[in-house]
Amino acid sequence: MGRPTYVGSSSSFGDKKVVALDSNSDAQLVSEDSGCIFVIDADVAASAAKIYYLPKASETSVGCTFKFIVDASPSNTIDIDRHADDDDNIFGCINSAEAGGEGASCDSTAQETVRFATGAVKGDSFSLTLVGIGTAKWWQLSGDANDAAHIAVAAS
Repeated sequence: MGRPTYVGSSSSFGDKKVVALDSNSDAQLVSEDSGCIFVIDADVAASAAKIYYLPKASETSVGCTFKFIVDASPSNTIDIDRHADDDDNIFGCINSAEAGGEGASCDSTAQETVRFATGAVKGDSFSLTLVGIGTAKWWQLSGDANDAAHIAVAAS
């Protein structure tokens, strides 16, 4: 799996790192990337769907946070998945600017994947933060999309 490309940071804004996900291979994210803003180059999904894997929850400290932003409409889906060793552990919702204000939601059902659909547009984004008490940890999802169909959540 490839590693993300570091783009830059700004000490003026709390030392947030901006990282380009522009590799044509799937990638395993690591807890050391916490706080990063990942800008996903839609071209990574030009020929096939791409998957980025979250760190294993049991080996990651609560508070670990990642933000994902797509830079254009992808030709194929781009997924952010729970670690392969974790059970489905993503909870939360995506707000939508669509007329009805409806968005993708995983309610109280644990999910495996957050997906940028092929209809996603520049600026659609979401964050995942590892939260919990003791060994009961989960990724809390929060995000915004121009349309409810742009970002989806799915169980395994």
